[in-house]
Amino acid sequence: MIKSYICLVIFLLLIIFPALYAEDVDNNQYPFCSDNVGYGPLNLSSQSPLQLLRIPIRPDSPSTLLRGRKEILTTITWSNLWMIKENRFIVDAEIIRLLTEFNYGLTDRWQIGVEIPVTCVTGGIMDGLAENTHNILNIGQHKRTDYPRNRVKIELLNKTDNTYFTETNKTLTIDDIICCAKYKLTCGNIMAPACAVSLSVKLPTGNTRLPLSGHGVDAGLSFSVSKQWSGFNLYGGLGYSYYGEETMGGIELRRGQNSFWVAGEYRIARKASLITQYLANTGGAKYFYDFSDTSHEITFGMKYQVSSRHLLEFGVLENLINFDNSPDIGFHFGLLSRF
Repeated sequence: MIKSYICLVIFLLLIIFPALYAEDVDNNQYPFCSDNVGYGPLNLSSQSPLQLLRIPIRPDSPSTLLRGRKEILTTITWSNLWMIKENRFIVDAEIIRLLTEFNYGLTDRWQIGVEIPVTCVTGGIMDGLAENTHNILNIGQHKRTDYPRNRVKIELLNKTDNTYFTETNKTLTIDDIICCAKYKLTCGNIMAPACAVSLSVKLPTGNTRLPLSGHGVDAGLSFSVSKQWSGFNLYGGLGYSYYGEETMGGIELRRGQNSFWVAGEYRIARKASLITQYLANTGGAKYFYDFSDTSHEITFGMKYQVSSRHLLEFGVLENLINFDNSPDIGFHFGLLSRF
């Protein structure tokens, strides 16, 4: 598994370092901000384990690239999962999710792109951090201290105690490719917000040998808005996803799913912003305990514009509402480069 970590680090460095040392250009040619759109929400989709297996609806800003412009987005998210319901399911693992996204401006309003995700499931190192954080915040451990730290154990049972799925091994997979397009409806004005609509399609190109892998074609449609008031940007959006599969690893799934997000961005300096965002997704399973309930994920982070081409982001993810269908704690890093 050490080789897997080394490969992830090398891949990330190969993307980041050439971008950081590229020739600088005029900020007016590669704007990150417009009148009603700031740096945008953090580029972070749901890290709930069931959501990761299907097409994600990600918080987004209603902006598009100028015609002929290109961008590369690289993110890495490290999430600690601890979900347990006695004699029903246990999900004890850490997920490292590497996403590389390429976008191109067809016109000043149309943008197309492709996403390539890589997922590593491991025992990790963050169980102690999660326990200490819960102690500081005076939050219960939810039986976490009754089990060994830093292991992989995923076990799902149905209501007759038959095993749907069991996994105790570390894995590294290249997941399904996602093709996407976005159309900017309006830039807005002093009174009206900026608006955009996005469409994405997930193709079954990943490792279909795994029992809990998505094998079908999924599609997602989302609508995003943004409005700026004197250094503060408010973002919001709605999304709907349709999934090509009705079961996964023996679990009956919902074919349709709704998403909602809202985010606030406050400019603390000319090139830096603080961001808070909330993402909710309705349950993906039909009758499978907490995975049939809505997941709620809150992220606190910041963005910093390194140069006119490069934008860094960092975030800390927490599940403050439902502890049994989303990550306990997570860390998110990203680099957006435009050319």
